Amino acid sequence: MPGTSRYTVAVVDRALRLLQAVARHPGQRMTGIAAETGTTNARTFRLLATLEQAGFVRQNEEGQYRLGVQALVLSEFAGAAAELPQAYLCNPHDLDGLKAVLMDAMKAGPDDVEERMRAMRDHLRAHDIRAWARSYLLALDRGGELAARLTA
Repeated sequence: MPGTSRYTVAVVDRALRLLQAVARHPGQRMTGIAAETGTTNARTFRLLATLEQAGFVRQNEEGQYRLGVQALVLSEFAGAAAELPQAYLCNPHDLDGLKAVLMDAMKAGPDDVEERMRAMRDHLRAHDIRAWARSYLLALDRGGELAARLTA
């Protein structure tokens, strides 16, 4: 398996690869996810069913998969929390607050979840590592010569 070591748990690695595939290509069907990840259809089906039951993916009536509400829950202590207000923010040390946030997320309708995901994907596309590096280099180099190299 690519990227594995002797400490990797194979089934967890496969599940994470499925989540990455769903995040990269929302709306894929099970067979497309299986093909992309190199996992059998049967194993992909079982893993997606488990991830769906836990709220990490959701399947619509057409059999297409998207990230579920659990992917929207973010610690308010995470560095990205200030930039991703669409996430359901929680304090992981406040169990009652965490429970309330998780319940709100689980009750969210599909349209709300999709809108939150779309807004976060748009933000992350515009604020990727290149944008960060460009702004960092501009702060260091007022002439912009270093940052100009990143656009090539």
